[in-house]
Amino acid sequence: MIYVPIYRVIIIPRSEDLWEFLTSISPAAKVIYFLITENLWLSVLVYSSLFVILFQIFNHVLQNPSPFTIMICVLVPLLSCLSLRADNMTDYFRSRQNSDESLFISPDGSNSAPNPTIDLLALADFVRQNTAPDSIFASNNFCCAGDTWFNSVLEEPTYTGESALGGANYLLPASLQRRFLIQGPRFQINCCIEQFPDHIKRLRLSLEFANNPSNAVLNKLKQYSVKFFVVNKSLTDVRDWQDFSTIVYENGEFVLLQIQ
Repeated sequence: MIYVPIYRVIIIPRSEDLWEFLTSISPAAKVIYFLITENLWLSVLVYSSLFVILFQIFNHVLQNPSPFTIMICVLVPLLSCLSLRADNMTDYFRSRQNSDESLFISPDGSNSAPNPTIDLLALADFVRQNTAPDSIFASNNFCCAGDTWFNSVLEEPTYTGESALGGANYLLPASLQRRFLIQGPRFQINCCIEQFPDHIKRLRLSLEFANNPSNAVLNKLKQYSVKFFVVNKSLTDVRDWQDFSTIVYENGEFVLLQIQ
């Protein structure tokens, strides 16, 4: 059914508690409630009634203009829009509450899940509370594990999919609310990588520090004023960066390193 159930908020809010309550009272009440909240024809009837009411209000305002009628004319459409938004948000959060782990798993095996994991949210809380807002971060949180896939990007930059050109995962900067050396390169580099040498350099440095750290890479990161590095442990086999950084936070999925 393709319709927006605005009536759920305006007339009867959709509530699982109310559903259970009506079920305990009477089967007939349950049926009526279902028809009001789920039936397409009743929703059309409600929309039509709302349209008629709004039309009558506007007509009355035009014939009898006054501060009160003008206020009503403004408030009714505003409340209708707010109720529409509220219902959409209610449906969204209900779907999140009843969702399974698929929201946090990449559909094609690439690092492109649509929602942050618990570990990412915990990392984000730590970063926001313990680092300066103007700190610059870097990370290996791109499409794929290791760094060999990067050579394929350089050799064949036109292939498509979530892993194309490093992917378009922006969950890390969005959750941490910090600037990154580079993230989500697929939407930045597009298909003409020769036109984006600095993007490629930033991407290469991020992958090298996570997979093959060295003083040369460290110094290049410092040239970009990078202060912290977030390692997605599922995307590298390396676990030792002590010669180049200090671990300031770690959980099951991420390691936060402070550049020395």
